[in-house]
Amino acid sequence: MVLRRTQNNQWKLIYKIDQRWVKNNRDPENIVFGTALQEHDRFVYDDTAFLLSMAITDRALFGFDTLADLQTQRIPDGENQVVLRWRDSALEKPILRKCTKAGGVTDEFMPQRAFEAIFRNTLRNAGYASCGASVHSIRRQLGKKVDELYTEVQRSQQLTQADPRIFGQSYVANTSSVDGQGAFLGEATEHDHIDYFQSLERYYEPGLPCELPIQLEQRLKHDPKLLVLKAEAQRSELKKDKQQLNSYWQSLKRTALRQFQQQWVKERRDWKVITRGSGQSSDSCRTDLASSLSLLFPERYRLAQRITSGNTVNSEERWLAMEDLHTLCTRDFSVLYLPGHHPVHGNCPVKCCQTDLTQ
Repeated sequence: MVLRRTQNNQWKLIYKIDQRWVKNNRDPENIVFGTALQEHDRFVYDDTAFLLSMAITDRALFGFDTLADLQTQRIPDGENQVVLRWRDSALEKPILRKCTKAGGVTDEFMPQRAFEAIFRNTLRNAGYASCGASVHSIRRQLGKKVDELYTEVQRSQQLTQADPRIFGQSYVANTSSVDGQGAFLGEATEHDHIDYFQSLERYYEPGLPCELPIQLEQRLKHDPKLLVLKAEAQRSELKKDKQQLNSYWQSLKRTALRQFQQQWVKERRDWKVITRGSGQSSDSCRTDLASSLSLLFPERYRLAQRITSGNTVNSEERWLAMEDLHTLCTRDFSVLYLPGHHPVHGNCPVKCCQTDLTQ
């Protein structure tokens, strides 16, 4: 991580992330593939703000204990950068770590299944059908964009492939990038229609349900295999039997949700045709819970506004957003209080009460 001087005598953060374990890497101890990134003016794409907030929370950066410390950092006259270093205690600590309800954030790696669950839920909440949108499809689209600007070798570096041939076998877009009709007729080529079929846009369905209706979930509880596993788990005290029961139940729900979404998409598209596009959808609003949460977590509300606005943020707004990120990472949420109702020195904030709330 490096602080790099900008034209207005300020600095921006640039960093490089290395990936060692890649396909067909014949010498993983000596060959790594790195990607260089930097700050972005649109907060939704500014991953450096999130990275710095996590680093300060973990006290991982040498010489910086708070975001205020970082704000005071300047680049010496006559130089163009300040190279940051990790504290020795943070060198072997993963950035994305496992979190449990009982113990909170641990020092273990985040399990792959947890990352995949977060990814799927994020896509579903955004209205993308999980049957098509995936990390693989995102890499396909990235590969297409990179192909327009860089060589085959450079593309293989960006997509972390030691062997350039892997891209052609695994990550080439599954829809041709050629406007064959325009080429055959000798006309100016167009690619808007091709971009649609190569992008995630075709999977986007506004209002896509993220949860099973309660009546469908109740029916799943009568699944024959589930009843057998439940009976075995009740008779047994073995942890593996309970885990097997929970795993099968989650699998049942995922499969049922996918089928329900596919049927929902089919009916929604049919409805648009039947109404000739003049009907008004009555999709349930997903912002009710978010609005309620914003009362308890005003930081979430402010961050959501910045992320969804699409506007560029100035330096001051960026630091305020990072303060909100840091607060969400460090605040004790074992008890939730409305703004202004937090204990004062461990006591009730009401003057006539002053009850000790730490007990």
